[in-house]
Amino acid sequence: MSAWVVHNAHIDVVVQALCEREIVLKDPTEVGQVLLDENLRSCGAKHTEPYTFTRPPTAIPLCWVHAAASVYLYQLAEYPTWEQSQAAIWVSELVMRLGNAGIYARGYQCLPESYHPDGYETGYGESIDAEHPPWGITRGDFHYLRERNTA
Repeated sequence: MSAWVVHNAHIDVVVQALCEREIVLKDPTEVGQVLLDENLRSCGAKHTEPYTFTRPPTAIPLCWVHAAASVYLYQLAEYPTWEQSQAAIWVSELVMRLGNAGIYARGYQCLPESYHPDGYETGYGESIDAEHPPWGITRGDFHYLRERNTA
């Protein structure tokens, strides 16, 4: 596996969901800094970067929130104790709550509420355009992220 540092706009989506669902009762900038620091650590970064929360410019569909949170968790899994990190605990709780509410994303598809996590599904819902997520990053940002990860 190869982890990468997610864009700050990606972290903003996860932070907003954590705070709105009262999983974390702290300042959003503080929460986001914890998430960014854990993501950097997983990628082997030898430094930290400052983070400031910015509310996403548009309402984010819940299936996208699920996808963003799941992608974030995947990026943490590069170091052995990642599951015990505060970031992983918070974001795992978010993914679980969304799943319990019938909100799922598999790959680049939002699944309808009738989806069952054991594999029974009645069809796919809204398609997720991975090239243009609603929090405003594009494929070009991934090149920036790769450069940032190797610096």
